[in-house]
Amino acid sequence: MDQVSFLRDCVIAVTSDDHESFDLIFEQTERVASARGMSVNEDDVANALRSVIADGFVDAYVLSPHGPHSTKVEFTPEQLHDLWYYATPLGKSQARSIPFLLGESE
Repeated sequence: MDQVSFLRDCVIAVTSDDHESFDLIFEQTERVASARGMSVNEDDVANALRSVIADGFVDAYVLSPHGPHSTKVEFTPEQLHDLWYYATPLGKSQARSIPFLLGESE
């Protein structure tokens, strides 16, 4: 698996169970990549996130303590650190097919 595909899968897997901040997505993706001998930076993970959003696997949200608690919004790179990310039904289905990213061995 090439690094771009691996990072896309990581981002989908990380966002498949809850709304996640970019910082958490980066931290978890970097940890998994490092365990596999890959060096990644924030731009690599941001590009993977943009890609999975464009392909319909993940959506961007604004979260609020008041109802509605989550509102789907259009992703913009300027808001990378201000938004929250959650896998779509398509992304959740994809995440189930990549269990090695969720702590299991390949």
